[in-house]
Amino acid sequence: FVVEFLRSLVDNRLLKYSLRQKIWTWDICKITSENITDNVLYLLSKKMSSFSQYSQLALKVLSCFGIKVDGTIVEYLSLTEEYSDFREWLDQIVSEGCIVKVGASDFKFVHDKVQEAAYGLIPDDEKNQFHYNLGIILYSISRERDRGGAIFQIVDQINHGTKSMIDPEMKEALIELNFDAGSRALNLSGRRELYLYILKSRRLLLMLVLFGVCYECLFYYHFLNVPIRQRHGPRIFGKVLLISPSESLG
Repeated sequence: FVVEFLRSLVDNRLLKYSLRQKIWTWDICKITSENITDNVLYLLSKKMSSFSQYSQLALKVLSCFGIKVDGTIVEYLSLTEEYSDFREWLDQIVSEGCIVKVGASDFKFVHDKVQEAAYGLIPDDEKNQFHYNLGIILYSISRERDRGGAIFQIVDQINHGTKSMIDPEMKEALIELNFDAGSRALNLSGRRELYLYILKSRRLLLMLVLFGVCYECLFYYHFLNVPIRQRHGPRIFGKVLLISPSESLG
């Protein structure tokens, strides 16, 4: 990447070699005035596009989780048929210098711009579907396991799904997943996360109740609202309640 970046400076005559002085010269003011961020992303994207399709797929998957991905997620994906060689793909992009291993099993992008470039490999109009499909795969493989902290990353992926993506039979499971994540966030005192998960559950729940699918789901909502109100007070409790039944799912 450094070589490519320096080559781009030479191509744009921002870095020159002086035959007379026999030294490299540059104008730091002109270089800093250039849109370096776009140049960096372009060069990173260009480099990543030369990787194998599996290395690119691994980069896309990792980028969906942000700058760092939990080892539990890597383990779950490796148990699926589609991503059975996932660890080998990760080793390839480690060797390319895009990610590093953290601790025993976590992986992290070497820089947020590398993560941004990797996420850019997914076309914008396909991002939500990619997140949702990834979440469903993780949900399916982890159903009989204790998800632990991975529940947040799994639910976050599925929550990218729009109404047209989510199978009606999946909506009840998604309510329970968001309530599970909300309960864990409550125990961790994560106010923002708690609000987002319960908000999503409320929207899904209203959809099911309005269509007469899951009246008993109201019990979940009442059960969790009590500790929410006790711990976080009426302000956040009121925010969760003030959701119109006509609101969209997204």
